[in-house]
Amino acid sequence: MMAKVNSDNLEPAIREILDEFANFTVKNAVKEAIKEAADEAVAKLKEGGPYTDRSGKYRRSWTATERHSATSGVTDIPGQSVHNVKHYRIVHLLEKGHQMKNGGRTRAFPHVALVNEMAGESVTQKVAQKLGG
Repeated sequence: MMAKVNSDNLEPAIREILDEFANFTVKNAVKEAIKEAADEAVAKLKEGGPYTDRSGKYRRSWTATERHSATSGVTDIPGQSVHNVKHYRIVHLLEKGHQMKNGGRTRAFPHVALVNEMAGESVTQKVAQKLGG
């Protein structure tokens, strides 16, 4: 809460208000950028990848949800988790490949790592754009 303002403490009061506004503006810009990048990542993952998705169920079940970090005292900006709701068990198997029952390994289809890298770059660009930089 701000103290009672008089002519002696006018400058610190104005500075405090401007700092609060700047902090609020930056937090909102980061939150919006993260949300937009997560939505773009979901759209990219729903397009499909180098794998064969015969039924389309794997591609359609990608989504983004908001998550709050209870352990981090650094920020109160919620993040986004991009994940496959129904077929989460095979994401890692497709991404990295896996050992087959009769020996050998399956081919890896890296698709999540590429989208993750794209989303990280997108967030930094969007934050800079929203803050006018």
